[in-house]
Amino acid sequence: MSERYISHIHRDCVIREADGIHFLYHRPAGQTHILPPHAYLLLEAAAAAPASFDDLLRALATGYALDGSAEERAGLLEHLATLIEAGLIETMP
Repeated sequence: MSERYISHIHRDCVIREADGIHFLYHRPAGQTHILPPHAYLLLEAAAAAPASFDDLLRALATGYALDGSAEERAGLLEHLATLIEAGLIETMP
């Protein structure tokens, strides 16, 4: 997977946190999103710099006990697809 992922949450969103849950108001879409910690961690990792799939998997592994199994990789792809659909992460070639 050579795609890279980028998030502009600090530019495009108003972010509030309560009890580990993040509330993002996405200005361009005019929508509010409620994100669990792992989803917000992905956005933060992709906001720091364009990130590869493996970069994002490593970022998740810092907070969760992951081993990079095929099931975990498939789960990450699902999460990324949801975040892309919501407009919170973009893909780059």
